[in-house]
This record gives sequence, structure tokens and C-alpha cells, in this order.
Amino acid sequence: MTDDVADFDDHVIITKPKNRNVVIISEKEFQSWKETFYLLGTEANRKNLDESLNQLK
Repeated sequence: MTDDVADFDDHVIITKPKNRNVVIISEKEFQSWKETFYLLGTEANRKNLDESLNQLK
């Protein structure tokens, strides 16, 4: 199971009682999420990213 998660950037949801579910993702995916949260973590960063995207268009 965990090899598939790592090899194919898949995920596994483990359901538990009382909605205490857990999600298993690859470390690569986890690092990607952390970077995204960091980049979007401030209003200034979001505005700069939006401006850059608009310039690309």
C-alpha cells in the first residue's frame, strides 16, 4: 500500500470512528503542499503571484 502511495503519488484515506480520519500521502506530495501553503501564506505573496500570472497571460 505505501509503495503505491510513494511510487504513484497516490493517497490513502484511513477512516476511523468519530470522523478522526487520516490521510497518507507521499513525502513528495507533502513537501509540495507545504511549499504551496508557504507561498500563499501572506497577502503580499498572493498578490505578487497573481500579478506574475497576469503578466504571463
